[in-house]
Amino acid sequence: MNYLLLILVVSIFFLFIKNGNRKKIINSKIPGPKGLPIVGNLIELARTKKNLHLKYLEWFENYGPIFKVSIGSLETVVLTGYPVLREAFVDNSEIFTSRYQRENARSVNGYKGLINSNGEYHKNLKSVVLSEMTSTRIKKMESHINQESKRLCELLDQHAKDGTPFKMNKYLNLFSINIILRFLFGVNFPYTELDDGSTSIIQVIQKFLQHVSKPSPTSYFPFLSTFINDRSKEFYDIHKLLSKHINTLIEKYKDSKQQQMDGATETNITTTILDKLLIEVENNRITQSALISICIDVLIAGTDTVGQTLSFAIVALVNNPEIQEKLSKNIIDAMESVNDDHYSFSKYRSSIPYLSLTVKEVFRMYPAGILGLPHMTTEDCQIQGYTIAKGTQIIQNIYSTHRSESFWSNPNHFIPERHTQKDNNNDTSKCVHFAVGSRNCLGMSLAETEVHTAIAELLSRFKFTNPSTTPLNDDGIFSIALTCHDFFVKIQRRN
Repeated sequence: MNYLLLILVVSIFFLFIKNGNRKKIINSKIPGPKGLPIVGNLIELARTKKNLHLKYLEWFENYGPIFKVSIGSLETVVLTGYPVLREAFVDNSEIFTSRYQRENARSVNGYKGLINSNGEYHKNLKSVVLSEMTSTRIKKMESHINQESKRLCELLDQHAKDGTPFKMNKYLNLFSINIILRFLFGVNFPYTELDDGSTSIIQVIQKFLQHVSKPSPTSYFPFLSTFINDRSKEFYDIHKLLSKHINTLIEKYKDSKQQQMDGATETNITTTILDKLLIEVENNRITQSALISICIDVLIAGTDTVGQTLSFAIVALVNNPEIQEKLSKNIIDAMESVNDDHYSFSKYRSSIPYLSLTVKEVFRMYPAGILGLPHMTTEDCQIQGYTIAKGTQIIQNIYSTHRSESFWSNPNHFIPERHTQKDNNNDTSKCVHFAVGSRNCLGMSLAETEVHTAIAELLSRFKFTNPSTTPLNDDGIFSIALTCHDFFVKIQRRN
């Protein structure tokens, strides 16, 4: 038995070496930082893990828009700048569309979620989700977003009366969580659940986000997954608890839907994304466990990105008070001109251009998907003269595309007006914050509506100031999404 195990280990190792060598040979002409034997550039990346996006920016400046990195045994090519990203993910989309599937994700959902699935299965899921992301559907969501904005403003009123500094991030995170929970299940949760120490879904989501971003050995040495499962027991416990919460919400939704149908005609029954996914389950196109994984993917993707984007927006506006005042005046003037109390994205989007410019600049300076989600080439392919081997992990270097002087004038300065300028170094088409290609962010319309609405509602009611003489930290921390440092603000009601 020991001999059989030894033969298996040796066979897997040599198969790994053979496949790895093929990719290394084909990718050898691509420039990039030199790595160490076996570990490649892993040690250098580990030293800068909280600023990984800055290391990729440094490498882009040194090696250009296409460079190679060895992350353990994982051959990786990093693409930077819209022209290169377009050539790969639009002009050669069939080769670059597939998601790179990490082995440790198999044990979580068997690659049956929305984020890490591939092929026809993913195409079917995508069509279901996109059918609920039309402009008509998003417009119907506006009333829910406005209601959640009102709840947030009512909470902030208490801090305005109190007059003492408070931590803003947590409220913005729950704002985005509640929007997605409403979108999926028709529910939301009180802001008091942020600090109650319970195992409510809010607490579990926050813990899950912390654990899912932690690195693991099999992410860098995939062949190890044959011998070990490197996810911690705590991760599986949290995932199990989150799945239980999601399943409970699904069952409650089904019950409430049945009650609606009992006393309704077919014409006045509204359908949601969950209704359509439940039909997929009934038709055996997805399993119940896959449904839970899909809901988790939508929840996590829609929560962390918007919450962090709003946090960075407030930080930028506090650090640039003249922009905050100009934006606030534009919003208030537009709403007062028609005697409106609340902002509507579909109504005001074109009538408050400075709000659109400000949001574009927030997306540019603080892209939530710093490096996007990894892809994998399904064939050998040439991009700008370099051959990239089949099976190579591909990264969209979004942060560097937004923060390099190669593409922008004064890239580290918050300048909304730059998006009205069409010179070579201020071209809005270079913004790729929702990624490029057919697997870009499915929820970008909803995200834009959330961000515009939240900023408009907050700035029309409150003035945000820094309680310290030191500017708020806007560096960002590398994680699943670019993460804003915790920050404190003071607020006062505007007249």
